[in-house]
Amino acid sequence: MNWQKKGKILSAENQFDWMATYTSPLTGFFVDDKIYRLYFSTRKKPDVNGNFISQIGVVDLDINNPSNIIKLYDTSLLNTGNVGTFDENGTMVAEIVEFDDKIYMYYMGWQRGSNVPYYITVGLAISDDNGLSFKKYSEGPIIGISKDVPYGVGNISIHIDNDKNWHMWYTSYTGWEEENSIYNPTYVIKYATSMNGLDWEYPDITCIDINHVQENLATPSVLKIDNKYHMWYSVRDSFSQDGGSKGGYRIGYAQSLDKINWIRRDDEVGINQSEKGWDSTMICYPHVVSHQDKFIMFYCGNNYGRDGFGYAIIEKNELLS
Repeated sequence: MNWQKKGKILSAENQFDWMATYTSPLTGFFVDDKIYRLYFSTRKKPDVNGNFISQIGVVDLDINNPSNIIKLYDTSLLNTGNVGTFDENGTMVAEIVEFDDKIYMYYMGWQRGSNVPYYITVGLAISDDNGLSFKKYSEGPIIGISKDVPYGVGNISIHIDNDKNWHMWYTSYTGWEEENSIYNPTYVIKYATSMNGLDWEYPDITCIDINHVQENLATPSVLKIDNKYHMWYSVRDSFSQDGGSKGGYRIGYAQSLDKINWIRRDDEVGINQSEKGWDSTMICYPHVVSHQDKFIMFYCGNNYGRDGFGYAIIEKNELLS
């Protein structure tokens, strides 16, 4: 497998007041056979206390040449929540689902912590205008901290079967590790089911085993191709070698026949950091879509997407061979 990188599409670079830095993570849907509507998270400039506020933006891309930006919308899509709510300190897009002529946006809500830097859970907003504006479904999260999700939840990937059963692969926080007075989260990818996309059952199934105790797996992107499921995800260590920061992300890959039991094939992923440029120290947050005779991977670059996002392509017959 060998993904062909096509270059960077977009970075924030003070595009708007609410879009000053970072463009990550990524998800979207096909508006038609020419336009792909891609959602990303970005940040305002830090406030006087140095705190960032994350917000959600959207861009329309020419799916036949994703380097061609058709329109970058100049308005953020969701306001932060009221003081004390799960999304009072920021919103980040997690997954887009087309359902019942509506667009469901699952999004991560941020609350700042005291002992740990933050708490993160997932809410839902719904669009009636093809994903150009959204209304929050509830003031509280759809997936909150609970007995099943004790530390929080991050990015997700959702698949709806023909019988309307919902399947979700989610980034499940498993705790926090401290080193040199710095706390970083640990997480794995787990599996959940639902009948309506609102109420979820958590069977405590970890989809992919970690290779060592400090390894973390996150941001799944799942495609069903023929009778097999393919997952791309982000992999990092809890701390970098100096022990002072998070380890840098790379992209992993796995396959499954039943949605639950996955075989890691990271050595077959076929995409790594470049020798120089915007994705030379980190590649992360993959979002993979199928289009005609190709698969397209949108992904973020250095510094968790601070340097922007781009894309790579692979022929279907190569991936499926």
